[in-house]
Amino acid sequence: MHRGVLRASEGHIGGSALGIDPDWYRNFLVHPEADFTVARERKASRAPVATREEAADLWPQVVAADRPYGRYQHRSPRDVSLVLLEPR
Repeated sequence: MHRGVLRASEGHIGGSALGIDPDWYRNFLVHPEADFTVARERKASRAPVATREEAADLWPQVVAADRPYGRYQHRSPRDVSLVLLEPR
């Protein structure tokens, strides 16, 4: 089971409005492993991209945690992908 979710966005409508995936997201497509620091603790993680089904299940939680992302996704010409953080 995943322990975290990253939204493949630049944090603003600019890149998404152009239909461009962020560079860090494209890096995860090639190398889906990373170390993250959470509450000052470094964690080794796998970071696969969520399937369409997983993303559909997770989007309501993403929007509940950060309401502007509902509008962000609606205005974007691309599906904003979700990256799952799974412990290694």
